[in-house]
Amino acid sequence: MADFCLFKVKEFHSRSKNDEMHSYLTECEKKEMIQVYLDIAMNTLKDIKENNAFIFNGLEDQSENLTTHLFSLVPLKDKHTRLVTEIGKQHKPTDCTEILEIGQNKSGVYTIWPTEKELEVFCDMDTDGGGWTVIQRRGKFSKQEDFYLDWESYKRGFGNITKEFWLGNENIYAITNQSKYEVRFDLEDADGNLRFGAYDSFRIDSEENDYTLHIGNYTSGESGDSMTYHNGFKFSTRDKTISTALKKERRAGGTIIARSLI
Repeated sequence: MADFCLFKVKEFHSRSKNDEMHSYLTECEKKEMIQVYLDIAMNTLKDIKENNAFIFNGLEDQSENLTTHLFSLVPLKDKHTRLVTEIGKQHKPTDCTEILEIGQNKSGVYTIWPTEKELEVFCDMDTDGGGWTVIQRRGKFSKQEDFYLDWESYKRGFGNITKEFWLGNENIYAITNQSKYEVRFDLEDADGNLRFGAYDSFRIDSEENDYTLHIGNYTSGESGDSMTYHNGFKFSTRDKTISTALKKERRAGGTIIARSLI
């Protein structure tokens, strides 16, 4: 390349002396310019190639880093899944409404924790959307429970949870005082006629206040409002008559079910 450049300088100074040489040098100059452009083009292509290689290597490194990062997230995802599962296991439902919320939608016996002590209850998942905790059931079963019992029997509860039973005043108190509950009375008379009555709130006091009944407004049903009158009445049994809220009556079937509104 140095000889060619030196020749070019000489050619420039001698151009006026020889037109033929001038013509030759002009042609040579054209070739040189072409060569220069070719060199520039080759260098540009080389630079582009090197730059692309640099970009590609950078992208490859970033891809590897991203892949490594994604793989590092897998254990975290697994840990999160385990934690969510464990939390689900640790959460203890407090009533049949929460049993329904975790996906159990078949009526039957379930375990709830209205207090630290577990309690078996019958959950009605069929009536009016489900989620009802059955407090009492009476019906046509082979073994008929005697409901004309004493204070302690009603306090503890009695009967067969899958047939006739009373859940127990202590249990009813624990359940209905942990949230706001609605209550529904499903009744069947001796002739097999079915009716119900629903109220927008329901709870009872502790034994200290004789399990006093607190019941809200009558909202729906065919049975008519037969319970508002008893609002504020204390619980009574055959051996502890405090009010006329409980009296021995002729044989009839029915259930009392309560459901959380919160």
